Amino acid sequence: MSSKKSSLLYPWRVEKRKLQIYVMEKTTIPIPRIHSYSITGDNILGLPFLIIEYIDGNTLYSIKLSALERKKRRHLYAQISDIYIQLYRQKFDRIGALTLTENGNWTFANNCPLTIDVNEQEISGLDTSQFLVPGQTVS
Repeated sequence: MSSKKSSLLYPWRVEKRKLQIYVMEKTTIPIPRIHSYSITGDNILGLPFLIIEYIDGNTLYSIKLSALERKKRRHLYAQISDIYIQLYRQKFDRIGALTLTENGNWTFANNCPLTIDVNEQEISGLDTSQFLVPGQTVS
């Protein structure tokens, strides 16, 4: 395995994948399907990897909204609104890191919230996870 640290080795990547599964199960929000992944180097490649479905289209960053026809702009705004509404309708009894348990239930009980910032600090060599209490969430 490469000595270079990879963000796929850290817990937030695993939780992000589980969150993608939740969104795919509970909404109609288009998310690329995950075909295969490994968060460690224990595979034929010897590296962490992620193989996801390709979705054709444009990113919002590549679209000049003011140049869009009014009808297309309204369609885009309707799509974005639908995504926000579907996310808003997901109700939870606490704040924390949603995760999928081994028996297929969604819970906040197994881990504390992790952010991309914490992950980046870990990659750069800071041991920030030593301050995170395992299994603690915010209620």
